[in-house]
Amino acid sequence: MALSRVNGKVLAQAHLKAKTRRRRLVVLSSRHLQSSSHRMRPAKLSLSSHAKNLPPPPTMSSDKHALPESRPESLITLDEPHPKKEATTKPTDTAKPKIKPTVDQSSTVCDDNEHHHQSPERQPSCLDSAVQRLQVPYVPVAASDEGVSGELTPCKSSAKRKLDEILKAPIQFVPATQATMATEPARKRRRIRTKEQSERHDTISRLSTEYCRKDLGATGLVNHSGVHCYRRSCLQVLMNLPIFVNWIKLHGSSQKYRCLKPGCLACALRGLANAYWPAGAERRSAQRVDRAVRDFDNAINKLPRCPGGSRGERLRQQDAHEFMVFILTNLSSSEAHKACMPLNEVEALFGLKQFPRRTCRSCGHQETQDPIIWLNASINIRHPRKGLDFKSYFDQFFYETLPSIECEQCRKKVHDRKQVVIDGPEILMVQLARFASDGWGHQSKVKDPVQFPLYLDLSEYFDDKRMQRPGTLRYKLTAVLQHAGGVNSGHYTAKVVSPKGIQDISDDVVEKPGVIKELLRTHDGGFTPYILTYVRVHE
Repeated sequence: MALSRVNGKVLAQAHLKAKTRRRRLVVLSSRHLQSSSHRMRPAKLSLSSHAKNLPPPPTMSSDKHALPESRPESLITLDEPHPKKEATTKPTDTAKPKIKPTVDQSSTVCDDNEHHHQSPERQPSCLDSAVQRLQVPYVPVAASDEGVSGELTPCKSSAKRKLDEILKAPIQFVPATQATMATEPARKRRRIRTKEQSERHDTISRLSTEYCRKDLGATGLVNHSGVHCYRRSCLQVLMNLPIFVNWIKLHGSSQKYRCLKPGCLACALRGLANAYWPAGAERRSAQRVDRAVRDFDNAINKLPRCPGGSRGERLRQQDAHEFMVFILTNLSSSEAHKACMPLNEVEALFGLKQFPRRTCRSCGHQETQDPIIWLNASINIRHPRKGLDFKSYFDQFFYETLPSIECEQCRKKVHDRKQVVIDGPEILMVQLARFASDGWGHQSKVKDPVQFPLYLDLSEYFDDKRMQRPGTLRYKLTAVLQHAGGVNSGHYTAKVVSPKGIQDISDDVVEKPGVIKELLRTHDGGFTPYILTYVRVHE
């Protein structure tokens, strides 16, 4: 009876201490420790002075209550106390629990469910000589822990102590800067190209995209007639595209770029590029630049159907977009005797290659047409309505509804046409349609503000889903040609990215370099963006 009351008291104290701090001591058998003791690393921690003064654990004793030999692993048997008799237990009762001896010490294991609740002072000695030689380091419990002060707990490993030190001083995150981002390892993405894309890329892969003179900025071009601002702004855009400048300088340098007709358009552009960006450390001459501009006007005026080329039109203002397309078209030709530069290189630099695909809304029948190449993308900023964002207007260039074309299968007349991108150029020119006409034929200028992006991604317009990954066909804005005035009169200027920064150029007047937000303005005084020039960003 006394043993049962003492057992109840021991269990009650053990459960009370388990609420504040649970610990578990797993004691391996003597046989297992002897076989793996050579692999164990000895503890490097020393016991505290308080731990050294603790009395040794009590020795094992045996009595007649030992268990049968069929269950030698059980050492201690504690009877479940009766709840009514537990209340009558006197605190002065000092009876000790009876401990049953083991039959085979080599296979002795402490009951884990009972002894992990007991304090180190009351843990029975169930270890043989081999286990007792194993020194387990103990450290005192923190004094802040209520109810367990003065006790010993197993110390933590070095890794856990390091983790506690890190958690005491949390990691402080700081905003990333250009310097920190430059040290980050760049993730290499596998490039996916079709056979046709690889051929176009190999055509111009040798061309450099760097400025040949990083110590120079943009320079002005004199408007001799007073109405050639549309020409000067187009030339400023082309002269500040490094890949175009490095390409046009190759004209006449080898058999591949031989000049079939001296004084051609490519010769005039090459002369202007050499004067605008002189080689080496040569000083730029304003007289040489002006002479190159006059040679360009004379060369392009000789071409048939040149805007402002005839005598009756030389004193009239022309459309800058029409003049830009005329330059790019006449730089090369499918006829070898008329070509100034290789046709495949012109298309790789400026041509957006697509193929139209019609889909019937009724039966889903699809028809694919032959590929076409656009030297620019014309965006209607009034369709389907005004006030939309740039992405909505830009999608209309690739998606279109055709209400009058009859389907070959169901004979219905409603089709959806999609311009599927095959490959993009190195230089993408986007025209914001600023001139519209009503039903009576009267033209007017559209001055609606449209916020265009600094980066433009065309990856979603690919037909191959593998190519639709963001960043596959990405462009960055490098020049904006803008217009002020009406339909029949006005003025053109150009904002370009030069080695000096963002520069606003009006004929021969060049403003001081500005910041990138100057390039993204939807209105600059009375000027509105007209032609956006993007350069491809390779992964």
